[in-house]
Amino acid sequence: MDLYNRSLCYAKVGTSNVALAYSNRSACFFHMRMYDEALVDIELAKKANISDHLIPKLEHCEQESRTLRRIQKTPSKRPCQLSYESDDDFPCMVDVIKIKYNQELGRHLIATRNIPAGETILLEDSYVMAREDDRLVCHTCYRGNANFIACEHCPDAIFCSTYCKNTNPTHKWECDTFFEMVEIDMKFHIRAILIAIDTFANVADLMQFVDHTLLEDSQNLPTSMHNPLSKYHFFFKLQKSEPKSSEVLLDISTLYRSMIELPKIASVFNTLRKQRFLMHLVAHHFFVASNNSIGNDSNTTIANIHSLLSHSCAPNTATYAAGNQRFSITIRPIRKGQPLYMNYLHSIDDKPLNIRQAELKSGWGFTCKCENCVAGDKPINIKHMMTDPCTRFLLINYSIEENYPIVLETCLKLLKKYKNQRWTIEMQIVAGILARIYKQMFSF
Repeated sequence: MDLYNRSLCYAKVGTSNVALAYSNRSACFFHMRMYDEALVDIELAKKANISDHLIPKLEHCEQESRTLRRIQKTPSKRPCQLSYESDDDFPCMVDVIKIKYNQELGRHLIATRNIPAGETILLEDSYVMAREDDRLVCHTCYRGNANFIACEHCPDAIFCSTYCKNTNPTHKWECDTFFEMVEIDMKFHIRAILIAIDTFANVADLMQFVDHTLLEDSQNLPTSMHNPLSKYHFFFKLQKSEPKSSEVLLDISTLYRSMIELPKIASVFNTLRKQRFLMHLVAHHFFVASNNSIGNDSNTTIANIHSLLSHSCAPNTATYAAGNQRFSITIRPIRKGQPLYMNYLHSIDDKPLNIRQAELKSGWGFTCKCENCVAGDKPINIKHMMTDPCTRFLLINYSIEENYPIVLETCLKLLKKYKNQRWTIEMQIVAGILARIYKQMFSF
């Protein structure tokens, strides 16, 4: 599948190679039992003037796909949905949580009613995302295994639909440049700047917006998030990290010089005043991203509302990604008025207190005071949990697809059963299984 997608990226528009890529990919979809996708690719191959000698094979595949689609069982995946009504001003979050501010936590999220474990409370598109792996995915929504169409002007981008192709905010700046050759961190920072540029009609409007926003109270976030401008406004006002050393200036300078090498960027930042503005904007974005981005060596992202989740080594929510979306589910019951917490360290490793605190201090500049950290590294008797029949069932069945529904139910049963006990590595493993099952059961 991936190789046929790559061949489509390099196939010259209007040649038989395009039709051949669609035809071969339809066979992949057929063998993966994705019959709707196979039928779409068959139609694309026909429209691309497939060679006459391949038409009988294509028609046979079409007939088989239609037959098997009728008798196919309902797919196990279903769309993920929020567990409550969405908030009027911030549609990505449920209406039973609110944004608050205090001196201890800064801007954070709290529950406005009691929320049980197992509820989907956030379902948010990433504001900016960069991905770097060997698998081709949609350049806009990062969906895999779709009826991809290729960019006509470069071999670097494919899209799962004409909608994703037409609504991508950055590819027109990246297309046919060296962008795909840079490392993921630089790619992420450049893309954030490109989104900002694309949000405004021209650079002058962007400059005016930044000047005005810098005069606002730094703690006041936009009151809603419905369009590109309000989303950028929210991103721009996220909490920034503090410079840790003068070396960071070298990173920002390198990032700026790489960006100004993009011909389309250079063409709009074509005066000394605009270039100085861009340099300052790069620095501002850099410090916002340093404090709010999450990911790993192959995937870096910022989701605006998710960035407001506070940290705890004993969290009450778990987050996971599917495509360009991030989901948050409750893994412990949350009381009315209680803040929402996630684990910034994204690890189920049983790290000692001193290592956890050092990583949090280095990465985010605070000392964690959650129940685990206050209690220290005192051993906890978890024998009762490990011998619980539910735990044994989970460890045996969590990877078996047909057992996903009962595994999901068992995870919630366990987390509710031990809700009043101190958070342990075993509970973290159960929460990890819960997040994995959610990701497998629900599509984006």
